[in-house]
Amino acid sequence: MSEFIQEGVISAKQLSDWIQCWWEWFYSIEEKEHPVYASEYKVRSNDYNQSRVPPNWDDNTKKKVWFLAGAYGTQSTTRSVIPEGEWSILAPAYNMGASEQEFPSLSREKIQSLVEEDVNGATELDANLDGKNLTNKLKRVKWKESGGWFKVRGIAAENILALDDTDSIDMISDGQWLWLKPLPPGDHQLHLSGKSKNYKSDITFNLTVRGPPRPGKEEPTDT
Repeated sequence: MSEFIQEGVISAKQLSDWIQCWWEWFYSIEEKEHPVYASEYKVRSNDYNQSRVPPNWDDNTKKKVWFLAGAYGTQSTTRSVIPEGEWSILAPAYNMGASEQEFPSLSREKIQSLVEEDVNGATELDANLDGKNLTNKLKRVKWKESGGWFKVRGIAAENILALDDTDSIDMISDGQWLWLKPLPPGDHQLHLSGKSKNYKSDITFNLTVRGPPRPGKEEPTDT
């Protein structure tokens, strides 16, 4: 199963860039549509705004990484259909982010401690793809390694942070991440979980991978 793990393919700096894009994707989704609440529904989709790329990266990166989000609660299920293309997958088994806007009474130092201590205490970590255990392939990316403090723009109007009239936040991130190479076409099942004193995430992703474009088929161009 190691052939599906992105080992030596992406640098720590590139991974932190993609994690920042993941948070931008995560907070751009309206609360009523958000996949983190999959436990409240039989099935919820993870197919929103997948074309984000790190700032100043070449347009060729547009169809490179497919984001998946965890879910609050236990034994949640969500579905994601990965369209044609060579999509790597980025998903957290357990992660935490915090911003100055969420905790206006705390200093940056207090927020940093809050986030780091939470992830330090994460237990019950699990990553499993098609019945193969990948838990030892999870990568802890600490907030200092995730670019330190960074700005996230494009916050949804009705956002899961319950912030009003906020288009951007200043935040940090810490967590245990799984980075997969593009999967073979077909159906796959990915399970990710983690638990701390603050919350638990336990989710199964039913993935349908369309695969790369057929030979001779032209890629659509942006207009």
